[in-house]
Parts: sequence; C-alpha cells; structure tokens
Amino acid sequence: VRPLAKDVFVHTSFMSGPGAAGPASANGLVVRTSQGVILVDAGWGPAHTEQLLRWVADSLRQRVRLVVLTHAPGVSRAGSVAVLRARGIRVYSTPATARRLAAQAPGAASPTAALKPYTLIRAGRTRLELFFPGPGQSPDNLV
Repeated sequence: VRPLAKDVFVHTSFMSGPGAAGPASANGLVVRTSQGVILVDAGWGPAHTEQLLRWVADSLRQRVRLVVLTHAPGVSRAGSVAVLRARGIRVYSTPATARRLAAQAPGAASPTAALKPYTLIRAGRTRLELFFPGPGQSPDNLV
C-alpha cells in the first residue's frame, strides 16, 4: 500500500505460481473518509483481501465500510467477495461485473449489482464518481 494523495492510497497485490500465466498484479484504491474506508477493488484473492483489511485496521485505525468492484478479472477476485461479506462489508458492482463473476465462479458469493453507468458515492465530505466509459481492460471495466 502506498500513498497517492491525502486520504487516498493505492493497494497492489501480486500473484504467481501454479495456475498463473506468469506474474500478475491487481491494483485498487483505499479511500479514507470520515465515515470509514471505501475500497475500490479488493485484493487479488481471499488472502490478499484479508491482509488489506488488516492493514486498514492497523494503519488507518478505521473499518472498511464499502467495497466497489470495478471489473471481474478472474475467479480469484470472486473469493474476496466471500471474505468481505463474512465481515459484514457491503460489496457493490455493476450488473455486468456481477454476471461475469457469477459465470467465472458459480455458487461463489456475489457483489450487489447496484452500480449504474454513472454512480456518485458520498461519505462525509468525500465524493467518489464512478462511471463506465465503455470496454477497456475488460468489457465491464468501471472507472
């Protein structure tokens, strides 16, 4: 985790080994607000997500209140949803991302498919604007 701006951090997790096509990384944001932390994307998988939640609790002394999944990069990310839900953390995505995750990991925990092509999230004085500019890195990539 590294700072990007005041109250905004970039988190990166890495994957390699059996089943991986080579070293890969997953990035996201940690946004500290007066009402708790908002994560934009979880860690690469369940273990990385658990580690990220511990970092937030230990370093920021806050609780993650909400997670926005921007796209469905693979089954490993689907496992993170179960970790987040088990802790009572709300997890949201677009309907397209929820469908892709369900197809990649049938029976796995799913995000709430509530994000529209343009969504504004307010938490205290913090505003996050989410939008879908069209397919990019993946067909469901939210920005």
